[in-house]
Amino acid sequence: DVSVCCAQADASGDQGVTLKPIMETGLVAVISFAGRLSAIQHWMADEKLDALLVAHAPNVRYLSGHDGTAGLLVVLPESLHLLVDARYRESARQMLEAGRSPAGLTLHDVPDSYDAAVMGLLHAWGIQSVGVEADHLTVSRYQWFEQSGRVSGRKFEWHPVSGAVERGRLIK
Repeated sequence: DVSVCCAQADASGDQGVTLKPIMETGLVAVISFAGRLSAIQHWMADEKLDALLVAHAPNVRYLSGHDGTAGLLVVLPESLHLLVDARYRESARQMLEAGRSPAGLTLHDVPDSYDAAVMGLLHAWGIQSVGVEADHLTVSRYQWFEQSGRVSGRKFEWHPVSGAVERGRLIK
């Protein structure tokens, strides 16, 4: 039973915050970062993915709070990792310190290439099965990931997925 925080007016018109199952409310829902992340992680478990690479800026913002125009997010079954380059390092650090991001979000610096940084982390974590946003990843970038895995000697299973994060974003 999924519960969310909903604004609901009583008979006097006063609004209060109540916790109700989403399917019973018919109201606009506000889902926390923790709820968003949990939903994606449950979906990943159902899909048997070790990681989900999120590159589309609105999806990165929805899951992490990072509102920069560049950044990558790696969702793991038990954690969340934001990769940013020097342009966004300070704003991402301030976002974490101010609590405008999910608890436990780990920030990673990208010295040169986002893609190379992601591959390095996936290697270090021993990831095998990776979901990638098919609707937001170019064919050439997808092929680079596949080739990089082969060159490094690691066998990655790349799984193009569509709409995984967007489905959650439909609930406002």
